Amino acid sequence: AIKLGNVKGVGDVYQVGAPLDKQIQAFEKVGIKAPYLPSLKQVARIRLAELSNDFSRTSIAPIAIKGEPTILSKDSPLMNPLMASYTVSQHKNSKYPFFQGTDIYEQARKIAIEDSSLSPEKRRAIILPHNKDFTLTLENEEAVFLLGETTQEYFDKFTNGQIKFYNLRQSEDNQTLINYLWFNDPCYGSGVDAGDWSLDNGGRSFGVVFF
Repeated sequence: AIKLGNVKGVGDVYQVGAPLDKQIQAFEKVGIKAPYLPSLKQVARIRLAELSNDFSRTSIAPIAIKGEPTILSKDSPLMNPLMASYTVSQHKNSKYPFFQGTDIYEQARKIAIEDSSLSPEKRRAIILPHNKDFTLTLENEEAVFLLGETTQEYFDKFTNGQIKFYNLRQSEDNQTLINYLWFNDPCYGSGVDAGDWSLDNGGRSFGVVFF
């Protein structure tokens, strides 16, 4: 892990480019604990602090079943060594991590409904409008769920008022897909991709040590 520096309110920031399972091992060696990868809000703070504008994998999990809107969860089932190894093997074959049945999705939906009365940045999970691509703007709660209190400043500094969200789609019955969110760099519009399957390669991610 390469130490990039420190961001106030975030912590010491490291970066590793490796398959997810190896990435987790490298982060553990410098004291980074689960969920290992940063949230989009942490990446936004790193960029706003001008430490790095690089793209990053994140720890947010899109969860999908056929015919229902995608759910985003801040508690990703993939962010542990065992599930990371499984995810890498699936991505290597251009497949997503999947689980039979819809229990995981239904639990995520339950949490999202329980938290729906909270302000978006305080929620543990959120149900997206649908399972298609859409645009994040300052007006929608999905942007605030992901970027928290950095939303306004991030949009003002790095976007033209829009961030494209590329959704995760499930086409199989009675099966739950789980993936991760890729947060592209501002040069490419800061796009957020739920359907990326590159966790088997050397894609980079930030990691943060809290104090």
